Amino acid sequence: MVDCCLLSPFVSHIVLLLFSGNWDPKTQDARYSAKMPSVALRVIAGFSQEEIYSIRRSHIIPCEELQALIFPFIEEEMARIEAAVNDDKKERPTATCTLRLWLKLRSIILQDAAEIAVLHPERFSEHHLFRMGVFQTDLFKVSLFFFCFLFV
Repeated sequence: MVDCCLLSPFVSHIVLLLFSGNWDPKTQDARYSAKMPSVALRVIAGFSQEEIYSIRRSHIIPCEELQALIFPFIEEEMARIEAAVNDDKKERPTATCTLRLWLKLRSIILQDAAEIAVLHPERFSEHHLFRMGVFQTDLFKVSLFFFCFLFV
């Protein structure tokens, strides 16, 4: 099993996707990987050909305490998996890579929620997802303030 933490962030993300679910990487590549040129897709999305595509909200990393409120069970489950691997010496790549993917999704979910709250407050106030406790905390409200300050 490849240790995803030792690879570059981009390669690590690809490895996580390939190993989540114990997929044969050839199947992933043949069935689901994009076959369209990324430069053309960026131009279609409204960027100039020379412009580097970047999601501005991804530059704000939520604090660890706030991230831990999303999927709060991950650390406990990782410890349980590690203990099981130590007991029976059998790797659990699907569970491990899935939990690592969820760890990465924590900040993405918070970044997306902050942008929705700022740019589309009606969606934020109406959607049941945003009624979850994490989005009602002072930590989220403070991060939302900084998001507004930096990007609006």
